[in-house]
Amino acid sequence: MLRFRKSKSALVVMLWGIVSLAGCSPLKDDSLINVQFDESVQGLQRGDQVYFLGVPIGEVKAPFVLNGRVVVPVSLRDRTVFGSNTRVYFFVAPESKQPGRQSLIAVINPLTTVSGRPRFRGFASRMSLDIEMGVERAEAWWKNLGVGH
Repeated sequence: MLRFRKSKSALVVMLWGIVSLAGCSPLKDDSLINVQFDESVQGLQRGDQVYFLGVPIGEVKAPFVLNGRVVVPVSLRDRTVFGSNTRVYFFVAPESKQPGRQSLIAVINPLTTVSGRPRFRGFASRMSLDIEMGVERAEAWWKNLGVGH
């Protein structure tokens, strides 16, 4: 009986190691989302921070290209921060706490998700984001962030 318990414990430890190496920890509450960009992500890289209302909410994973678009996986500490049916825009911005690094700034679009359009969209160009959001709303958002136009 003792021998069975030792081998069972070893099996549990081995499975835990395999799951951890795959990047899936059952103790983590992170959720992975994919942010789609139609333009360059301007040096965004693994480990860059993601902010919402000035609060760090996640971290950039390794960006990649799929079907002519840049996809930036983002690990959120809590996916419920955005709700279940909202569209979220992400803007590439310099990281103020680490010069030379970038960050993603999230803003919720008040419109609900539209079928066929990505729920999480990214913008590296301020002009592209202004056009997508609408100039008046974008101006208010930039002002709230303390960024002049």
